[in-house]
Amino acid sequence: MRSLAKAASRTGLERALANRVLRWSGGNPPWTMLGAMGLTFAFSMFMSNTATTAMMLAAVGPLVAGLRQDEPFGKALLLGIPVAANLGGMGTVIGSPPNAIAAAALEPSRPIGFSVWMMVALPPALVLAGAAWLYLRHRYPVGVARIVSLTGRRGRKRTYAACWLPAVCYWPAPCWGAVRHARTS
Repeated sequence: MRSLAKAASRTGLERALANRVLRWSGGNPPWTMLGAMGLTFAFSMFMSNTATTAMMLAAVGPLVAGLRQDEPFGKALLLGIPVAANLGGMGTVIGSPPNAIAAAALEPSRPIGFSVWMMVALPPALVLAGAAWLYLRHRYPVGVARIVSLTGRRGRKRTYAACWLPAVCYWPAPCWGAVRHARTS
């Protein structure tokens, strides 16, 4: 999973996605934070929580650096990304190593596949992520009116997507259930 995160960073995909979040949010800080947290949550479902956090913090670093020192939005964004990464990791059996260990421990009594884990774990993870976003909005009120877009290097995002998508599609495939635990370790 670290290799997927490193490839995303090397190709500039995370900055392109962060800019897309900024365009989607219109630069509105609470919506920008929601978009960044949502993007982090989604990446973390398929990559290491630590690698996802590092990748996304690198992506929003210039944005936070451009804020005033006393701007609370920077703190909220910097806290929201690792929280979203941890909660996103709960959503799939491959999102975090303890999930695979728990699935393997439950295997003798009831097989736990990718889709079963996701149906059970994703709803509470989404609720907790929404609660975290609301808490961060309340705890760190925004003092800035608009966030500007990020600049950065251009990369080969299509090449990265061509490698990442098959990897993500392989994990939940039910016909490869016999190698489920080998894939998650």
